[in-house]
Amino acid sequence: MDGRVKPGHDDKRGTDVAETADDAAADARRAMLAVRERIAALGDDALDLILREARSMNGFVDRPVGDDQLRRIHDLMKMGPTSGNCSPARILFLRFDEVCRIL
Repeated sequence: MDGRVKPGHDDKRGTDVAETADDAAADARRAMLAVRERIAALGDDALDLILREARSMNGFVDRPVGDDQLRRIHDLMKMGPTSGNCSPARILFLRFDEVCRIL
């Protein structure tokens, strides 16, 4: 025997591996259905706002952004989808003109 647990056999904890895999698959299906229901409940106006009509902003205003607002922005974007879940974003919050000029 090669040391791997075969489907339908008990692992070291006495758990049926096939049953555990089936439970995990059922949990994943339930989670996906819940996501689909939440998306359907959003309605066209919300989907337009966050997906269809969303645009990148490239204008700036000459006034400081508060710490609370920066935290809220970071909290929203830090868990966003990334390429291969690799989270490549690196964020710097710069407060001083000298530092901005250097970078």
